[in-house]
Order: sequence, then C-alpha cells, then structure tokens
Amino acid sequence: MVVCDTCVLVYDALAPKRLSKKARQVFDRAAEAGALACLDISLWEIALLIRRGRLEVDVASDRFLADVLTSRSYRVLAIDAAVAATAAALDALRDPADRLIAAASQVHSARLLTSDEALRATPGLHVVW
Repeated sequence: MVVCDTCVLVYDALAPKRLSKKARQVFDRAAEAGALACLDISLWEIALLIRRGRLEVDVASDRFLADVLTSRSYRVLAIDAAVAATAAALDALRDPADRLIAAASQVHSARLLTSDEALRATPGLHVVW
C-alpha cells in the first residue's frame, strides 16, 4: 500500500507534472495494483482549501473529492485508535494533519508519497518523493 499525502491527491488531480519522476512511478504502480490510500483528514484539508479559495476547482468540493477518490480507486483510511496514538507520539511534526498522515503510513506499514519537507525529514517514515 502507498499512502498519499494531501498534496499528492491535489497534484495528481490538478497538476500532475508537480509529482517527481520517482513519485509518479511509485504512484502509477500502486494505482495499477489498486494499492493507493489516503487518510480521511486529507479530504477535509482539500475541502478547506477549496472553501478558502486556495484551491480552485470547477465543481462543488464534495463532487471534486468523490471524483478524486473514484478516479484512482483510493482506499480511505480512518483515524482509528492506533493511528491516533501513533500520531500523538510524533513530536517531530507540528501540524496535526501531518502527524495523522505520517502515523497512518506507519500503522499500515506503507510508503508515504509526499513533497512535504517536514514529513520527508521525519525519522521512521518510508517517504518517497
């Protein structure tokens, strides 16, 4: 499984050239295998970006999110007890959403696709970019 950070969901949907070559290769292989995942908080982050005008899309946010998820058959991971507890211990990360996304990749023993510098510098994550 490959967990995609929020930025990867947005890049793939709206600006695919922003994915690095290596990230694109891993992403495409995971998509072909039906092994792409994202954390539920990423959906909330995207909806906020749209609502605040920081991300422009041509449809309502719920339609955009549904289209993103179905276009690649993402598995949406929930913030469960294991993810929450793991995230609480990730003191190297300040952003709560980053903590949760990183924790989900750890709990699910998955690679994390992200361009986020803070996540890429976090020990114990298998980050691809």
